[in-house]
Order: sequence, then structure tokens, then C-alpha cells
Amino acid sequence: MDHPDNVLIRPATSTDVDGITNCVNAAYAHFVHRMGNLPGPLLDDYKGAVSERQTFVAINRKDGVGVLVLVRLQDAMLLENVAVHPSAQERGLGGKLMALAEQESRKQGYSDIQLYTHVKMTENIAMYLKMGWTETSRRFVDGFDRVHMSKALTPTTTLRYALINRQPQVGPSLKPAPTPVNVHCNMNELRLAIQFRELRHLA
Repeated sequence: MDHPDNVLIRPATSTDVDGITNCVNAAYAHFVHRMGNLPGPLLDDYKGAVSERQTFVAINRKDGVGVLVLVRLQDAMLLENVAVHPSAQERGLGGKLMALAEQESRKQGYSDIQLYTHVKMTENIAMYLKMGWTETSRRFVDGFDRVHMSKALTPTTTLRYALINRQPQVGPSLKPAPTPVNVHCNMNELRLAIQFRELRHLA
């Protein structure tokens, strides 16, 4: 498996649907027994996601190894799904996809990003909390016990992204936002940035 720096992250097209579906199926398969039914992402229509949502795919040579699906809401960006194929996990790719979600949200004028996950996906909940997300509610929706979370896209998160993450490789149709310049930081912000770099190894 290539290092994440050699993985191309670009907007998905209709030709990526099968690869996205396979990636999501592999990423969530181990939750089926724990939940006692299929996780929501295994029921989603990825042909529709590619055509109707902001969907990005991470490509390792010819294989889809990562997926990010964003949905524009009125007051926030919804991170509907992020998944990394088991063969590409623990290499920092998940962190890059999460950083891209924040980058795209800021670029499109949002100051808040939201997500939900299943209450039994405890390791995901713990990871999001360590990445600065806040639990906002727990609700039973469409047959799933969901934990809803949000994250404010403050100047600190912008600084953290600039310090820790190199710009993801993107296709010609996705222009990266300019890297912030003349940014001042204090020791608390620097410590947050260092902690975030350590969390990239969890993805």
C-alpha cells in the first residue's frame, strides 16, 4: 500500500461508484455483527451520492481506498460519510479526508460542520471527540441509534490544518484553498496542532 502522500484525492465520478461501494462495504463490515444489522452506510446509494452530493474518492493507483461524502445544509456542512478501506487504514488517510471535509466547509462559507455515527461505533465516537468534535445529541432516526456531533470551524482549526497537513492531492476540477499566511499562534494552539498530528495515526 502506498503512503497517503501518494494517494490521489479527487471529486468522484460515475466511474468510481463500484470502487466506492466496495470500499465502504469493506470499511463497515466488522460493525455488522456488533450492531446486529447493516450499518447505514452499507444501505446508501453511492450512484446517487456521486451525482447529488459532494463526494470525494481517494485512489491508490486504480483502487478506491477512501471515501468522503459531504452534504450542504442551511446552517452547516454535514459530513455524511467518511470511510477508509482496511488495507489503507493506520496510514493517515482518514485524517486527510477529515481535514479535506473541514477545508471544503470553510471554503464554501460554513463555520460549523456536523456528523452522526452509530452509538455502537464507540471507537469512532472516541476518535471524533479527540479530534475536537462535540456530542450534541443522541436520537433514534430511521431505525438507528445515532450520536450527533458538531465542530466549530474556528481560526484555531484553520491554523491546525495549516501547520500539520500538507495540501491533499486533488484533480483538476478541485482547486485547493490558499494556505493561510501571517498566522500567529500561542502555545495552546501549538499544543493542539501537535495533538492533532498524533491523531492521524488512528485513522
